[in-house]
Amino acid sequence: MKKDMKKKLAPKPVLVFSFLVFIICVPFLIRYVLNSYSQLQKYLLLRKAGSCFDARQWDEAIKTYEKLLTLDPQEPMMYWELGLAYREKGDRAGAQRQAKELRRLGYLDWSERLETLLAESDRIIFYSGENLPSKGQ
Repeated sequence: MKKDMKKKLAPKPVLVFSFLVFIICVPFLIRYVLNSYSQLQKYLLLRKAGSCFDARQWDEAIKTYEKLLTLDPQEPMMYWELGLAYREKGDRAGAQRQAKELRRLGYLDWSERLETLLAESDRIIFYSGENLPSKGQ
């Protein structure tokens, strides 16, 4: 009788195998779901930032690009877009900070291009308004 009880209480190989598969797979499934959520969140924020940029809502675009950078601080495109948004807003110091970050990450060509755009916008500002020659000159 004791042998029969031990047999009934002994774990079944299928149950042991299922439990081990569950224990091994659950962390990967959780990581997959969290990664998918993170990718979706980045995608939605990127669309929002682009829409704000297109609508010339610079403060909202800047705020959204900064959120994106908290999710992926190594993404050079976010520094580039953020630098452009700062430039369009007229915040030269903010745009220069982004150029500096691009340089720090090793994207020298992107940094130089952003700095070139800043220099060009400085020339445009200098030659606008009162700086333009009058018609008689």
